[in-house]
Amino acid sequence: MSTYVCNKCFYVTEADEAPEKCVVCGMDKTAFTKVLFSKMTYIPDYWHDHLEEKIEKIHENQIKAGPRGASFGFITDIHWAPNRKFSSALLEKVMNECAVPYFYNGGDTVSGAGICSAKTIIRDLVSFSNTFSRLESRMLWAMGNHDPAYYDVKEGTAYYSQNLTHDELYEYMFRYNTKYPDRTMSPDGTYFFADDKHHKVRHIVLNPYDTPNDDTLPDGKAVFNKFTTLGCRQAQLQWFADVALDVPTSDWTVVLCTHTCPSSGEYIRNQEIILGLIKAFREGTTFELATSHEISEYNAHITADFRGRGGEFAVWVTGHTHEDRVKVVDDVLCLSVLSDWNHQHARLPMQRTNGTINEHAFDIFTIDPANHKIYATRIGAGEDREFDYVAKK
Repeated sequence: MSTYVCNKCFYVTEADEAPEKCVVCGMDKTAFTKVLFSKMTYIPDYWHDHLEEKIEKIHENQIKAGPRGASFGFITDIHWAPNRKFSSALLEKVMNECAVPYFYNGGDTVSGAGICSAKTIIRDLVSFSNTFSRLESRMLWAMGNHDPAYYDVKEGTAYYSQNLTHDELYEYMFRYNTKYPDRTMSPDGTYFFADDKHHKVRHIVLNPYDTPNDDTLPDGKAVFNKFTTLGCRQAQLQWFADVALDVPTSDWTVVLCTHTCPSSGEYIRNQEIILGLIKAFREGTTFELATSHEISEYNAHITADFRGRGGEFAVWVTGHTHEDRVKVVDDVLCLSVLSDWNHQHARLPMQRTNGTINEHAFDIFTIDPANHKIYATRIGAGEDREFDYVAKK
């Protein structure tokens, strides 16, 4: 039994040979590629000049930002089965040569196009973790919408209708955090933070697929589909206010990562609370807001008092869209980042080619706290960018 992926829609299936036809997009068997889950620990020759140029650029940005300047990596939407799988070696080289302490994995590590088993999703998570094991201690892993939602193999049109349980997600995505004392985890483990103490930066990961339970309907489908049910509930929001945003001193800077955010064009239930807490944190004021939603489990009433505390907030960074997007909401810089997987789709402005530096894409962000700037150095497809963020008041 082997694994095959459709190169058009990234449907993944396990079979003795490629299917005659893709059950999702209709392409014939020539669209399928056999997936080899081997460790890609080497860097192809065509990457070498590009990496040297980008490493030099990162050093320049770090010198410009000074000793307080802090760098972190961001890679997202890896979609492991069709991914070229060189990004772990690429990321390790860049992070080591530029002394980058952490990187975010922005979610959607796996893929499946709606029809595959829970076993396949778990196998992909394990394969990814093994390949990135040398970077595990520096990885801050956010949950995407593909990661928790496994797929209905009984009815081909009911895509993404079943979920991995919370305990399965903890086991294969978040338990690794318990090995590292720099992580402060929530009770359920799906949201957490890590501190870059030298540069005074707190890296926070929240979970916007915070579903109330793992209950199923009589037909086996999930009551709360983790692929489409977006929202943060009371406990997570209060943890964000009381624990994650409780930085040691007011000269600390916060970075927030979720798989999706306002720049992605989707509404996260209670994102107005997240934005309001960031504003109060930055201004050193109080905050209170109650919300009501069509799903009552997402109703929330959050209070926080940042008088005499608080700090800087640099950026809310996400993936999900498979393209670069920028949106400023209530003075909060929100970025969506191009997918590491070289997704080919008519809606995307960039066409990417295997066997070239366009086959991967990730960023090294450098925060310049003195000038309230962020320098984004793109490795692979896309361009370097520079952003301003709002200073605390």
